[in-house]
Amino acid sequence: MKIAIIGIRGIPVVYSGYEIFSEIVSSQLVKNGHRVTVYCRSGYVVPEKKEYKGVRLIVLPSIRSKNFDTISHSFLSTLHACFQDYDVILYLSVGNSIFSIVPRLFGKKTLVNVDGLDWKRKKWGWFAQKFLYYSEYLATILPNAIITDSIFIKNYYQQKYSKASYHIPYGGFVDSSMNESMILKKYGLKKNQYFIWNGRLVPENHIEDLIQAFKRVKTNHRCVILGDDLYKSEYKKKLLNLAKGDKRFLFPGFVPHESAKALVKNSFAYVETKRSGGTHPSLVEAMSVGSLIICSDLHANKEVLGERGIYYSMIKGSKNLKKRIEYVLLPEMKDKIEKKRMEVKKHAEELYNWNRIVSQYEYLFQKQVC
Repeated sequence: MKIAIIGIRGIPVVYSGYEIFSEIVSSQLVKNGHRVTVYCRSGYVVPEKKEYKGVRLIVLPSIRSKNFDTISHSFLSTLHACFQDYDVILYLSVGNSIFSIVPRLFGKKTLVNVDGLDWKRKKWGWFAQKFLYYSEYLATILPNAIITDSIFIKNYYQQKYSKASYHIPYGGFVDSSMNESMILKKYGLKKNQYFIWNGRLVPENHIEDLIQAFKRVKTNHRCVILGDDLYKSEYKKKLLNLAKGDKRFLFPGFVPHESAKALVKNSFAYVETKRSGGTHPSLVEAMSVGSLIICSDLHANKEVLGERGIYYSMIKGSKNLKKRIEYVLLPEMKDKIEKKRMEVKKHAEELYNWNRIVSQYEYLFQKQVC
């Protein structure tokens, strides 16, 4: 099959879950004998690079702003794709649903991975929120099929729009040969002596809950906030100000994916504060390396973790999170923690395995073409 992926910044991995997904899935599909093209944005990848791990790269420009970066690039990518010989085009993110009808007019099959409830994210202005909300409906009528990565979102589309979707989850960290001790040394960290958070520094991720909670915990453990924001934001300044004066906090920014794996794997616990509705790739990745996970009692988190996580109340926020951090630090918790780590790793290996996920996508693509 000839497959194209539209909707990301580019590969090799830039920083987000969709880039990681695209790199892993596209390269594995190539190994399985398919021809795969990934559309990349200039400014994020080397423009002269035409191929990566056997995947063809098409680099096109975009309007570099929070509201128009994705949509402008997806528009140009769609125009280009219409005159290529693709069998299937996979769009990533619900906001790209509007474009999925165009290649169909040229005889191509299109699918949209809708991710979570994007319109609820606080980083968007009112117009972007309205557009993303309407894009949910467009996703139910314009592409040949939609893909959801969580049962909650699958049920959401079924109940609200009476639209069936294909549920294919996100995968965990991939195997790496990187020297983990060297990475810890680089960031001045010691194994099991720090808590970690991973993602983008945007309001809907509620990172302030962790910072406010950790500041009130009496411990020598450190707190690593892994990730950044591509745009200069007041929210990022707020987080840095909240942590100011407490030397236990570390903000490394975006780091290579293999380094992120080493930092998450060697932490005492991974803390998840995001609340945007779907399955968070960073949570699945933490599970895949057997992290002790403290997370909000969001329905999507409970769907993924079950009884394998330590939950704090979103309503009570940082006060309840502080208690959970203190709870896992109790000496008598050692055996229980190790049990949860083993359980969560086994669960991730069974359900969030990339080989299984790639096979599901391959089957779905073939089903659309046949």
